[in-house]
Amino acid sequence: MLVHTGQTVHFGVGCVFSPQPVLDADHILAFQGDLAKHGLVFTQTQAPPGLIALIRETRPIEVRVQHIGPGVGSLAVVAPAPWASLDEFLDEAHIAFSGFRTLGPGSPCRCSSASALSDAFLA
Repeated sequence: MLVHTGQTVHFGVGCVFSPQPVLDADHILAFQGDLAKHGLVFTQTQAPPGLIALIRETRPIEVRVQHIGPGVGSLAVVAPAPWASLDEFLDEAHIAFSGFRTLGPGSPCRCSSASALSDAFLA
């Protein structure tokens, strides 16, 4: 948050996991469909090899899933210009993390203990 105004300028939560997610067209569409079914709809999709970036411009939020090394992937949900409270952001992040299982190779992926939640602000 901005120290002098109490205004938050960034929310983010992320996780590292194994095994890597499957990032082919069918799995990406299933992931997007699962998120949409729970009310999380995006206006833009970027899918270069090894990455999915789902972006919503109105009430900004971005969900990124990527391969970060052999057998290792990551999931990050960020709100670069938070439009709501931390609780509302976490509700949407929960939807993204819950839908993540659609990208797993067979059984749901297990998240490691390497996770972080950040609330950034300008000083």
